[in-house]
Amino acid sequence: MKEETKNIIDRVNATMALEGMPLTEEIKEKLRKCIEGESTTEIERQKIIDKYLSKI
Repeated sequence: MKEETKNIIDRVNATMALEGMPLTEEIKEKLRKCIEGESTTEIERQKIIDKYLSKI
């Protein structure tokens, strides 16, 4: 993971942790993919929607 990417994720995680919602490793990986251009927020969001719709 690039250092700049790690710093961004660490800052987001710290902010979320203050609210009692620290990031999971799965979410950190999704963020990394989006930040580094391997995926987009739209693709990752659709994966989450599909995951939960398949459980209905």
